[in-house]
Amino acid sequence: MSATTAPHGRPLTTTAIVAEPLRRRIERCTPARPGGYLKVGTSNPRRRAARPSERAVSPKRAANVSVALLSMDSSIHEGCDSHDGGVTDGGWAILPDVDPIDGTTAAPDLNPAQQAVLDQLGATADERPEFAADLRHHLRAALETAVEPHLDGLPAGEDLFVHKHRLAQVHGCEAKFLADEVEEFEWRVPTARGSIVHKAVELAVNWRLEVEPPVLVDEALARYESDQGGLGHWLRGCSEVERAELRSESLDAFTKYMECWPPLKPAWRPVTESRLRAELCGGRLILAGKVDLTLGRATGQRAGKVIVDLKTGSSLPVHREDLRFYALIETLRIGVPPRLLASYYLDQAHFVPEEVTEETLMASVARLSDGVGRLVELLHGGSTPNRIPGPPCRWCPLYDTCDEGQAHRSAFDDPA
Repeated sequence: MSATTAPHGRPLTTTAIVAEPLRRRIERCTPARPGGYLKVGTSNPRRRAARPSERAVSPKRAANVSVALLSMDSSIHEGCDSHDGGVTDGGWAILPDVDPIDGTTAAPDLNPAQQAVLDQLGATADERPEFAADLRHHLRAALETAVEPHLDGLPAGEDLFVHKHRLAQVHGCEAKFLADEVEEFEWRVPTARGSIVHKAVELAVNWRLEVEPPVLVDEALARYESDQGGLGHWLRGCSEVERAELRSESLDAFTKYMECWPPLKPAWRPVTESRLRAELCGGRLILAGKVDLTLGRATGQRAGKVIVDLKTGSSLPVHREDLRFYALIETLRIGVPPRLLASYYLDQAHFVPEEVTEETLMASVARLSDGVGRLVELLHGGSTPNRIPGPPCRWCPLYDTCDEGQAHRSAFDDPA
């Protein structure tokens, strides 16, 4: 007992707090009435500013922070202002939830599918690879050396335009590829749906109001309907049934996107429908593509960009090759490859990612070189096309006269 407590017969006791720190969430939100204080520094203003020009203080936007109640002994150490460098305020240490993509405060609560996307996209600085400064020149030299002999077969003054669909087709059934080359493209609900969904995603990324899927799908339809391109012409002439089917299928896909993807923050640098282009061999070979969604950016020689293709239906090996083609063009364009390629299947809420390496890019160079050779031979060399039956046979213009395609479809429809 101390000298103070001894006369009263009370022993001095101490209590150790061993329970978990109390955690609670504080939400700061914009007040219902806009504006600020009429007089700066007053805690009890007589009235609020009536016009925006009179506002002296802007209200803070909504922010969610996790706050842990810590004892002063654990938050303040000798020689330090705060525990672990955290911000303290009267014993309250602010512990923000960290965003795995940009390191900022995390978004509002996400469902499991949205959190899975965030986990796939996030990477620390140490997980982002660095590439050699001369990689772009090395790839260009390797590709031009490989395709130059093939391009000699082009007629004088002509070039070869290659996009992912053309490259995929020539690596499949060459007979179908040639038939599609001469067949006039016809818009239909399945082909138009992708354009509408991608436009709705583009609008959602830049939309300042509450995102309502039916509203954005209707806006996407209206934008294309007023366009003078092929899709706009088809929309103005299609039947009411076709337009209703297109709206229904587009709304289904876009709603799934909104359910499965977290809100895209401006700090992630989201870009939709981004066009890529590279010209080689003096402009005789043109590579082009349009990416559904890109996030992030390269910093110096350190990769940081993620390229995403949004898909409906099932996964196919060609989807990975399409993304590698995009990665090759991106590297030829800026000199640094993307950090990650990903196909996202909306129907399954399933991510299929692939990290980009120099080996990945060289594999894409070899595939592109082979494809260029076959394109020149088929289009200008009079080569006999092969026939490879598969799922695309159902859309082939030659199906009625193709024995291989009909046999494949018969076996597929009636496996017994």
